[in-house]
Amino acid sequence: SWRLVQRLLLDLEDDSDRLPIIQHCLMRIWEAWANDHREGEQIDLRHYDATGGMAKALSQHADEVLQSLPGDDYRRVAEHLFKVLTETGEEGRKIRRPQRLANLVAISGGRREMVYKIVDAYRQPGVTLLMPPDRVLLEDTTVIDISHESLMRVWERLRHWVEGEE
Repeated sequence: SWRLVQRLLLDLEDDSDRLPIIQHCLMRIWEAWANDHREGEQIDLRHYDATGGMAKALSQHADEVLQSLPGDDYRRVAEHLFKVLTETGEEGRKIRRPQRLANLVAISGGRREMVYKIVDAYRQPGVTLLMPPDRVLLEDTTVIDISHESLMRVWERLRHWVEGEE
């Protein structure tokens, strides 16, 4: 709808993260509409609001994936995994720190199957918060990376995890 376009333009912030954030938000808006719309209904503000909007769509989605993991032990390993993949650089800016999958298994404290399942959950189609994409077979030598640094800046839970380490 026209009012949704206006809202998106108003909510865009002028920073380097805006393209991946709007891309993710638009994907989530589409999913919200596809799962809940009346015949002939345009994609509208209610679908935007259901995603958390521009400010929270990515963070909300990452949390949904975390909550979909089989249990608290998986969530603890996921926390470790994302902390390993995130480094605090100069001026406190968060930067990606790609790791081989075998190294993630060794550092995270989780079993190999757990780490693989967590990585797969965050790289599946429609999520793509970790790389490589799901069409790449995971092996111990596969390099795992956060798909875009914007995740480290807008995923509230990840920011909290990393700041708790400092």
